[in-house]
Amino acid sequence: MLLFDEPLSNLDAKLRESMRDELRALQKRLGITSLYVTHDQSEAMAISDRVVIMKDGVICQQGTPTEIYEQPNSRFVANFIGKANFIDGTFRGMDGENALVEVGGHTFPIPAPGKMEGVQKDGPCCLAVRPESILLSEEEGPLPGRVSRATYYGAKVEYEVMLGDQPIIVEVYNPQLSKRFAEGEAVHMTLIDRCVRVLA
Repeated sequence: MLLFDEPLSNLDAKLRESMRDELRALQKRLGITSLYVTHDQSEAMAISDRVVIMKDGVICQQGTPTEIYEQPNSRFVANFIGKANFIDGTFRGMDGENALVEVGGHTFPIPAPGKMEGVQKDGPCCLAVRPESILLSEEEGPLPGRVSRATYYGAKVEYEVMLGDQPIIVEVYNPQLSKRFAEGEAVHMTLIDRCVRVLA
């Protein structure tokens, strides 16, 4: 077994990315079991077959990078790996495999095939949704907001949209193919329901 303890931490961004890919290719070619310790979430996602998230020496969740990112089991894990918005709501029960969550007077059916730890009927819950899993539109929708910040990064535009008093981060990739929204502009947000997690 090989142990890597933050081996790329002192490299600049482009060299770190190149060496990360080289390490991954070498490990797969040689078939050597490796334990890779890092605080860089994107590095952990790119180089691992399985990821273990720990807090205060306790394992919070373990699984494939896809499982960890798409199916976090807590706010801590969702916020630790990548970015996440947390929208408070009320759990109204199940409809088949959909959890019915009320937010601002609107009920969202959210796919929830697994067990939802700590969530009780008519009790508080939250929707964990990644910034890239929110669509912006001028057309009327269930989550109206107003753009408070728009930051252009080339491959994407990151918006901060105020949902009442709560800032929601929205990332729009390939911005040249979609409408640009200006700061102060009214928008409506649509959640891609299959990408949303219901958490306590």
